[in-house]
Amino acid sequence: YEQKNALEFLRKFSKTTEKKAKEMAEELSKISRLKEKNIIQIMDMMPKTQDDLKVLFAHEIISPTEDDKKKILSVVKKYS
Repeated sequence: YEQKNALEFLRKFSKTTEKKAKEMAEELSKISRLKEKNIIQIMDMMPKTQDDLKVLFAHEIISPTEDDKKKILSVVKKYS
């Protein structure tokens, strides 16, 4: 029952297809300093601004450079 509800929720609110999600993850993995958990968070939130990214990396020891932030936002924009 719970799995059925979770699947229904994901189908209803999914922002992208599985193929696009894999492509996006692959592109994000090429950006230095991003760990797998960061990539997942980015894909979950789909940040649109530098401030959105700042929230994602607020508790991280190492945050992306300004150039990396621009790349991240560019990838997100491409797949949103």
